[in-house]
Amino acid sequence: MALKPKRSEPKAKGTSRASKPRKSTAEAKSLPKAAAKAKPCAEAEHASAMAAYQLVDERIRVLGGWRAETLQAVRRLIHQADPNIMEECKWIKTSNPLGVPTWSHAGIVCTGEAYKQVVKLTFARGASLADPRGLFNSSLDGNTRRAIDIREGEALDAEAFEALIRAAVAQNLRSSGPKSEGRGQAQEQAIESSTDGGRPVKRKTKATTHDEYLAGLPHDKRTALERLRRTIQAAAPGAEECMSYELPAFRLGGKVLVLFGATAKQCSFYPGSGTAVEAYQGDLKGYGTSKGTIRFDADKPLPATLVLKIVKYRIAENAAQQQHAADGAARRR
Repeated sequence: MALKPKRSEPKAKGTSRASKPRKSTAEAKSLPKAAAKAKPCAEAEHASAMAAYQLVDERIRVLGGWRAETLQAVRRLIHQADPNIMEECKWIKTSNPLGVPTWSHAGIVCTGEAYKQVVKLTFARGASLADPRGLFNSSLDGNTRRAIDIREGEALDAEAFEALIRAAVAQNLRSSGPKSEGRGQAQEQAIESSTDGGRPVKRKTKATTHDEYLAGLPHDKRTALERLRRTIQAAAPGAEECMSYELPAFRLGGKVLVLFGATAKQCSFYPGSGTAVEAYQGDLKGYGTSKGTIRFDADKPLPATLVLKIVKYRIAENAAQQQHAADGAARRR
């Protein structure tokens, strides 16, 4: 499939590599037993993630022809737009044993279906996304979804498509938390509300560091998120702090690992993976969850051992993605 070239962008600077966890903080001292238990689990999670990518590989291989080329090209653009996105095949059944390739980040972003005449890319929340280049050309009457139908020989605007993917991920992250009083989650993540003497105080500028973000929060939320921050550092000492989707995040190996933040009512931990939340659902009783999000009150923080397990899970997922990408590049040589 021909793709319209996008403008070249400067390559990101290299990031630090993960090293063995150091017992440099009080949090780290309390975690070694959990780390030992997490190792075999992480290996199983790595294998599971690899199986999901291989199933997508097989789905594309079986298609063959222009449809396989189109879906593979789209797949590459999706991962370029959001390196932290997860892919799998959903809706597997007897009539469709390989399922439908699906890409998710804090919820489904889009699916890729192959029909005789078109490859259809359906955005789960497409109706709420701005589409200035007019990529959406199907399912235009619905209140929720929108789709892009690509026919043989048609070109897809790569730059506009990647922008749509990033916008869809941002929409999922905004919608994954609870609505605040009088404002949507979208506004709350960009401008946090706190109280000072009973009067609301609004952050009018976007935070560019973790410290700036935390400084604008009420004391109880700041304390809870500082603790979460230290636990993540102990679990992934090689990860670097960054801001992603206007939230404090940690990046490892060039990919976002986890994020955290606060709304007017609660704190949130974003593993950035629905499978991570599902994997530890039994440990999350008493906490609010949705795909890719864990919500908790400042006076009931997440246990450090649970945060450790979730971060290790995400490290395994990212490693599986990177290995899969490397294997794919080697096969194409």
